[in-house]
Amino acid sequence: EQLEEVFKNLYDKKFTPAEQCRLRSVTVKDGKAKLQDVGPSGASPFELPTIHPSFIAKENQQVYTNAMYPDTAGKLNCIERLDLNTNEVDQAHFGPYRYAEEPILVPKSGGDRYDETNAYVLTLVYDTIEHATDCVVLDAANLAGGPIATIRLPSPITYGFHGMWTDETFL
Repeated sequence: EQLEEVFKNLYDKKFTPAEQCRLRSVTVKDGKAKLQDVGPSGASPFELPTIHPSFIAKENQQVYTNAMYPDTAGKLNCIERLDLNTNEVDQAHFGPYRYAEEPILVPKSGGDRYDETNAYVLTLVYDTIEHATDCVVLDAANLAGGPIATIRLPSPITYGFHGMWTDETFL
């Protein structure tokens, strides 16, 4: 309980533009690198950006983030999909006093493997009122549609949990 008290305000802040995570592209030409901001101007302050695992080290158009909406929210309370092609933002919100962790993409079996939205997004959502954590499953193509599954975990997991998905089973 004392540890939770120490870290309860971990994300309670408003990020200045200099502190906000940004997406950038790097172009190298004639030995010189040029940085350019990319992504929707309507994106919320975010951290922990990720992409569909099939597109690692390849050109991609979709980025999934753990975001703060509105930017005065004080905590990372939603998951966003940033479309770098259309500059659209798709958001999943979880309600008041509920805060999301990093998005983890899990490719769907079957379907178009070249579709960056052909996946599920997993995230842990901590409810500060109930002191409980849910594992939330979202459709990567329609975050605003809300959870397609919610699993209440037997014990709460507060801020700072990070993970990854693997198709392998390790016992």
